[in-house]
Amino acid sequence: MGYVMFAKGLGLSGVLAFFIGHISSDLAWYSFVSYGIHLGGKYVSTRVIKGVLFVCSLFLVLFGLFFLTKGYQFLTQG
Repeated sequence: MGYVMFAKGLGLSGVLAFFIGHISSDLAWYSFVSYGIHLGGKYVSTRVIKGVLFVCSLFLVLFGLFFLTKGYQFLTQG
């Protein structure tokens, strides 16, 4: 959020530059991940890939719960 606020201070061009940069980095990262999964499927069994994806998903859920808990604590502190 801090980067968005900084970009907003630079005007519309700053916000557009931030947005385009953010979307481009997402595209690059997820292209890399999907290509890695595609290549990994040739060397690793489907069961192992599903296990890794399950562990990653579980981590993300726990990470989200952590942020929800900390955000709630922050809001109710005073």
